[in-house]
Amino acid sequence: QSEAGRATISDYRENGQAIAEPVDLVVEAPIEVVIVGDATAGESLSLTHCSRCHKVDRAAKYSGMDSSPSFHAMRGFDDWFLRFSSFFTVSPHKALIIVQGSGIEKDESLITIAPIELTMTDINDIVAFVHTLEPLDLGRPIQMNP
Repeated sequence: QSEAGRATISDYRENGQAIAEPVDLVVEAPIEVVIVGDATAGESLSLTHCSRCHKVDRAAKYSGMDSSPSFHAMRGFDDWFLRFSSFFTVSPHKALIIVQGSGIEKDESLITIAPIELTMTDINDIVAFVHTLEPLDLGRPIQMNP
């Protein structure tokens, strides 16, 4: 979207013909986050289930796994609400978490450890709890690898 970038795109030619032209950046309206869950219930659910892999309570020195980001770190992501609202739909969660009422069928033969069974109300409660967390300052914006 820089002037130099736009000029490069406009000036590029193949066989004397322009093959692309820059488009204007469309600024999307911000998404309003509506929290409907019970944060206290969400904290209990998170400590019971999520702390298997994630550090949920920063004071719990030995909880979570090193390869899983903490709740406080993920709370700092711009898209934290979307991630926490739909975490059960992506790997590795989808192989271990069954959410009643989600409409997502599970292949229980893929589950190699005790499965976690939640409801959509539980998901809302976890999101409400995460909303109360102070995001961890990681020093600079998170860069994701595709």
